[in-house]
Amino acid sequence: MQCHLLRNALFRAHITQLSGFQATVTEAERVAKIKTGRAAAAGTTAPDVAAAAGHYNAATEGKDQQRSSRVKSSKDGSKGSKQQGQDKKEPEPSQRPDRVAESIILESGRAVNDRDSWGHVPGMRVNSKFELRSETSVLGLHKSPLAGIVTGELPGQYVVNGKVYKNLKAAISVCMSGIYEDDRDADSGIITLIGEGGNNLLGNKKQVANQKLIKGNRALLVNIAMGLPVRRLRRNDDKSSTTGSALFYDGLYDVVSVAKTRGKEGLIVHAYGLKRREGQEASLSKPIVRFKGVGTAKRVVCTATREHIICKDISKGKEALPVVVVNEV
Repeated sequence: MQCHLLRNALFRAHITQLSGFQATVTEAERVAKIKTGRAAAAGTTAPDVAAAAGHYNAATEGKDQQRSSRVKSSKDGSKGSKQQGQDKKEPEPSQRPDRVAESIILESGRAVNDRDSWGHVPGMRVNSKFELRSETSVLGLHKSPLAGIVTGELPGQYVVNGKVYKNLKAAISVCMSGIYEDDRDADSGIITLIGEGGNNLLGNKKQVANQKLIKGNRALLVNIAMGLPVRRLRRNDDKSSTTGSALFYDGLYDVVSVAKTRGKEGLIVHAYGLKRREGQEASLSKPIVRFKGVGTAKRVVCTATREHIICKDISKGKEALPVVVVNEV
């Protein structure tokens, strides 16, 4: 139930922005709300979590915030005379309402499963579906809005080949979106996950530099040595989603191999072999083909595929963006 409330809270903020409303939360308001949330953290309940993202929705009711005043020099010819004025500027709506809601929940201490853990996450079944990475972040399934490999620090110290290691980091979860052209996904057997780094993520998604054995790439070696599994998320195209794609939790995978090789662009990449653990529910998602890009919250609702719409534009054309009314009860 708590997971569903979190998802609903996040999407209320998301859908509000998609409907064309403007979000105008000032920094002062945000800090005050965060302090209030931390003070009540010990007694947090599931409805409290839903209310955290509700702060974001409340800000969409049309309150215009005034920007800070700036001192201007007067042009009346008098030396040294200054006059104070105020520059009023219409606040711009957030381009990523999902990230704003995610930030409010995380900073107020109301996210769940926030401790590093290996294995399944409580309440998250295999084949659980998500529209946005922000959802997986506040639920502790994959705690990064961008990185494909999430790592965590192992407690204690370990002896490997006679050498003592402290503060070892191992991979907790991986997200395969088809961005890396050398990834190889499959229904069964061993799949190939390309390590992180060297990819032109904001451009043509091609490999433009050699990968280094650092951060997440090094952490995956610890998984191999210690037999620790990683949670895998897989992105599929989904026309019913507001982002055009969806993330599926595909279960636990063992990291069974690593190879330093050259990819399609002739650059060095680290290729890891992942094998799905037996005894899990059969996967409902499809193997990834090369994907077009990372899905983000769009500002225009596709009314052709959106379900439960009862009015396509309640403003009747008076607003720049259509204000769509949806009833999903």
